[in-house]
Amino acid sequence: MIRAELILKELSRSGSKVLFVPGNMDAPALAERQDTDDIACLHGKAVVHGEACFIGIGGAIESQFGAPFEFSEQEAARTLSKASEACSSQFLIVVSHCPPRDTKLDLAGGRWHVGSVSVRRLIEEKKPALVVCGHIHEAQGTDSIGDSLIVNVGAAAHGHYASIYLTIPLSIELRRF
Repeated sequence: MIRAELILKELSRSGSKVLFVPGNMDAPALAERQDTDDIACLHGKAVVHGEACFIGIGGAIESQFGAPFEFSEQEAARTLSKASEACSSQFLIVVSHCPPRDTKLDLAGGRWHVGSVSVRRLIEEKKPALVVCGHIHEAQGTDSIGDSLIVNVGAAAHGHYASIYLTIPLSIELRRF
């Protein structure tokens, strides 16, 4: 958790509020981190910024790897439901470590769909404008479900990131350090 805290502190130096979700390799305690004026964890919560409402879920669906922060699809559905109930904005943005199931962004090894069914259901039901995810490092890129744009930013450890501008239409730039 110390490494994650250092990264969050560095990001907060930008002067912008940092919204994050922990990854599957992070300690689950990171999801319980106390929010501050400049850093907020979105796991199971909603944060309103202007006309946008951000909701999030960290970690990942249970796997054979037994990462520190994994849970069942049922728990994921409960977490997402709790967060979305707190959101009344029309402009919904979902931040999920795990990508939605059956997209080109959840292809592990380019062969196996390992995304979350619960994340996909939320997208189909709530129709967010944007979904930002990661988890499957090799599946960096964009896709969509209906009118919802989905962005897998890739692995920061490999220099990947995305610049996302909340304009109409949304502007996305996938980049590498």
